[in-house]
Amino acid sequence: MKTKILSSLNVFLTFVLGLLGFQSCDMAKKYGPGPEVEYGVPYAEYDVSGTITDEEEKPLKNMQIKLKENGAPVTPETYSGEDGKYALREEGFPMNRVDIVVSDTAGVYESDSVNVTVSFEGGTDHWDAGKATIQHDFQLKRK
Repeated sequence: MKTKILSSLNVFLTFVLGLLGFQSCDMAKKYGPGPEVEYGVPYAEYDVSGTITDEEEKPLKNMQIKLKENGAPVTPETYSGEDGKYALREEGFPMNRVDIVVSDTAGVYESDSVNVTVSFEGGTDHWDAGKATIQHDFQLKRK
C-alpha cells in the first residue's frame, strides 16, 4: 500500500514540476551544453620572501615576520636568517590584500609593515586555484 502511494506521489510531483518548467538532467541533449559548474572551496598558494637590512644595508637576523589579513594573523610567525632573508609559504583561501609585518623582538629596531595587493599567476584556468609570489625587502631604522 505504501509503495503504491509513494509511486503515485512521485508521478504527481513529476507532473507538477514539469508544468513549472523543471526538467531532468537531459537538458544538454535538448538545449546544448550549458555553463560549466564548479564545486569546491577556492584555494591559493602564497610564497612570500625578501630581505631585511638595517640603514647601512647590513642583514638583520632574528627579525619576526608575520603575514596578516585585515589585522588577523594568517600564518605563524617566521624569523629572518643570518643573511637577513625570510621566506614563508601559506596555502588557503585567496586573499586580495595582505600585510607583511616585520618587528624586532629585541626592541633595537622600529617595526615596519607593508600592505600588498595580491595578484595570482599560473595555476589553473579555473576560479578555485592560483599562486601568488610576493617579494618585498625591508630596511629597518634604529629606535
